[in-house]
Parts: sequence; structure tokens; C-alpha cells
Amino acid sequence: MSCCCTDPYYNMFDAAKARQDLEDYLRTGVKHSSRPLFRLLDTLDVDGRTLLDIGGGIGAIAFELFERGLVKASHNDIAPAYVRTFLNEVDRRGLAARASSAQGDFTEVGDEMSEADLVTLDKVICCYPEFERLVGLSSSKARHWYVINLPREHWVVRIGMRLDYYWQKWRTGKAFRTYFHPVSEIVAQLEGSGFRKTEQVYQREWTALLFERRS
Repeated sequence: MSCCCTDPYYNMFDAAKARQDLEDYLRTGVKHSSRPLFRLLDTLDVDGRTLLDIGGGIGAIAFELFERGLVKASHNDIAPAYVRTFLNEVDRRGLAARASSAQGDFTEVGDEMSEADLVTLDKVICCYPEFERLVGLSSSKARHWYVINLPREHWVVRIGMRLDYYWQKWRTGKAFRTYFHPVSEIVAQLEGSGFRKTEQVYQREWTALLFERRS
């Protein structure tokens, strides 16, 4: 299975968009839609730990956690422009020895990526029509924590995101579909793989979940 949004992702998340996202991050910090996930990350002691950030975009998660003692970050994104932007910023910050990136759909390249103490997927699972392989492969890489950010399960959110899809498509010709997967099924899959859900936070149209691997 490949990501549902491969071609639209290449088209929408191009060099100009990656550059704008980085400029926005450097100016104002993490995106509002990512803040539920960061609320959970703030509860973790990442000093001396490692990260695997899947669908990591310009690398905001890695850069924020490096400030808190993260020792190594592995980054993945399907869009070549975002991988280049991340690596350029890594070089600018003098972090080349502590960060790496792999370009491609994680369900296709993830087998080659190493485990990490913490695995993050910020608004990534909702890009896949069938989430089971992505969740299974990505969670198998998490030694301690697995943190995800998903669209909130509410009819208003569904309608809003559908309208946003058609608006973006009409305005720019660039859009990709968001999939709404039952959180209960994701939780059940992870619990069956040796994790337990320890916290869940909501923020408007997003919900973030923190899982810990059972010892």
C-alpha cells in the first residue's frame, strides 16, 4: 500500500510551501494544529533520547526536542522538498551529526529505518485510506513512546475538513483527501501490539494520543 496522497502531496507540498512553512515556524513557532501533540511531548523527558518523526515536514518536532536534550533525530517525509528543507535547516543549526532524513512513503521505506525511543506522527495517519500497516510498522519502531495527532471524531470536523478540501481545490488546484479513522480501532491495534494509552488531549478539530510500551 502506498500513501493515498502521493501525487497531490508532491504538488501541494512543493519547495515554495516548504520554505513558507519553515519561515512561519521560525517566526511564530509550531503550527496551531500541531499543539495538541506538543502538549503531550511536553510531558516526556526526552533528555538523552532518540526520535523517529514520520511525515515530519520541515522538522519542527525534532528542532523543538533538540532544545530539550534530544540526542538524535531520524526524519521522514514523502515530499522531497520537505526533506531538503529539513536537511538544510539541520546544517544551518550545526546538527548534521545528530539528524538524518529518509524520503518516501513510510510504508515503503520504514523497514530500513532504525528504532527510536520516541516515534511521532503529526497529522499523518489521516492521509492513509488504510491505516493498519502504517500504524503497525511505525509503532514497531517505538521503544518507549508513540505519539499521534488525528482529526477529532466529530461531524462538525468532518464537514469542515471536507469543505476545506473543496475550497483548496477550487482556489489553488492543490488538495488531498483527509481520512477519518476510528480512534478506538487505532487504540485497539496498539494495545494488541504491547502499548497502553496514557493520555489524550483535544484542541478544536484535533486530538493527540500518547502511548507507552508496556515493560
